[in-house]
Amino acid sequence: MICFNEPIEITKKFNGLSTREGGAEARKYLLNCLNTENNIIIDLGNINLSPSFADECIGRLVEAIGLDQFRARVKLVNVSVSSRTLLKLVIYQRAKLTS
Repeated sequence: MICFNEPIEITKKFNGLSTREGGAEARKYLLNCLNTENNIIIDLGNINLSPSFADECIGRLVEAIGLDQFRARVKLVNVSVSSRTLLKLVIYQRAKLTS
């Protein structure tokens, strides 16, 4: 599984980018990558994420590994303006649940 050598292009790797189910599939893949790599880069392709996908994928990833590990090991690139605002919210909410 190649994870860190190249950015993980969410838009090319996964379908259902507007569903909670799609977010769960992406999160499981990302967790597997984090089990084999120190760091990963997630390329969001400048799309506008749905709240369901963002929470299930990124929010629950933060919940699973913790905010400090997320900040240290995960880099998000090509994040649209609206998705940036949404991601800040879901990351904050999930981090708050784990603290």
